[in-house]
Amino acid sequence: MQETFIHKPDNLVISGAMPAVPININVASGVIERGTLLSFVSIDPATNVVTVTPIDLTSANAEEKLPFCIAQHRIDASKTASRGTGWATGMFNSRAVILPAGVTVSDVYLACRKVNLFLNDATPNPVA
Repeated sequence: MQETFIHKPDNLVISGAMPAVPININVASGVIERGTLLSFVSIDPATNVVTVTPIDLTSANAEEKLPFCIAQHRIDASKTASRGTGWATGMFNSRAVILPAGVTVSDVYLACRKVNLFLNDATPNPVA
């Protein structure tokens, strides 16, 4: 059965000036929500698809502390590994990016900047 999607603007992507470039990703387990900051786990040498997990600044694995991409949509891998897409680069609303409990944008800002994930504060214009 094909999954269906409903469009609900969430202001995650905030600028068309810099393209938000999508990439294929794999999630081994769990549910990833749109906007989750993800880190690199491994790459499948046959397909070149990267397996990702939510960033974890407390992990002993250095790669899991570094941002790799932002989930483009919800990915449900609760029953089996699932493929989806993430943004490898782009400008995102820091208020809409999903981070682990206890982690703030300032904790990951510079690391995100180094991989071309730009996190900016975007508040709605109260006059518009």
